[in-house]
Amino acid sequence: MSQRSNCRIFQDMTVPDIVEQVFDEAGFSGKYTAKLMGRYEPRTYCVQYRETDLNFVSRLLHEEGIFYYFVHEDKEHKLVLGDSPTAYQTIKPESEVEYILARHDGGESRPGVLDLGSAMAVRPTKYSLMEYDFTKPTADLAASAETDGSLELYDYSAPYAKRDQGESYAKIRLQEYRVDAKTLKGRATDRRLSAGHTFSLIDHPQDDLNASYLVTETQIKGSQTGEAATCICTFRCIPADIPFRPKQGTAHKPVVIGLSDRHGCRARRRRGMDR
Repeated sequence: MSQRSNCRIFQDMTVPDIVEQVFDEAGFSGKYTAKLMGRYEPRTYCVQYRETDLNFVSRLLHEEGIFYYFVHEDKEHKLVLGDSPTAYQTIKPESEVEYILARHDGGESRPGVLDLGSAMAVRPTKYSLMEYDFTKPTADLAASAETDGSLELYDYSAPYAKRDQGESYAKIRLQEYRVDAKTLKGRATDRRLSAGHTFSLIDHPQDDLNASYLVTETQIKGSQTGEAATCICTFRCIPADIPFRPKQGTAHKPVVIGLSDRHGCRARRRRGMDR
């Protein structure tokens, strides 16, 4: 999809419907599945402007808080779209992964987690949005989502025309910024660990770490010396009950210079002209 680009307009379609059309045109029909729980409003118009299909889809998925991961099986590989923890895939055949003490040579005779450490980060506690609808100039479209604290992010202009839509976008943006407020990093010999999949850690000496986690990143390194072979997976994860949201930096935004529409409104720059 990074080798396909276009300039076109989608009218009165939801983001999942737009993504489905782009996927099918790229020849991916039957090679993806959507596990979406959210309610998506049709966009009056949505513009793909000098973007590759990959950048365009990534931008739309980010705006709606939709993530994706891959499921690899013997006969086929599929992309899975999701917007809530119910879309996560549990590792098979069992969800439990044992914590085992790491050996000095870095190898282990059985699969498990060798070490695991947690980190906390300061993140915003409130996200506020404001929009203006020239057809309803007195409408109050202010929206926000918050948790405990006083660290607020404010943004003006977003792709919504109803306040409840704005509340949904504010919640998604806050979850995006807070998704890595608590992260864990570890090493494992269990090859089942894969991004988008969950596992349950057992037998860790620190009892509060014996919990369910969503793997968000993996890096696998294998080596073989003589008859001995090792495979170490370095991974990052978050608590499995947290809804994962893709970061904004992963989605390229096009630049449009000039008037955006026939009403002579200001140019929408780096917004993809999504309304």
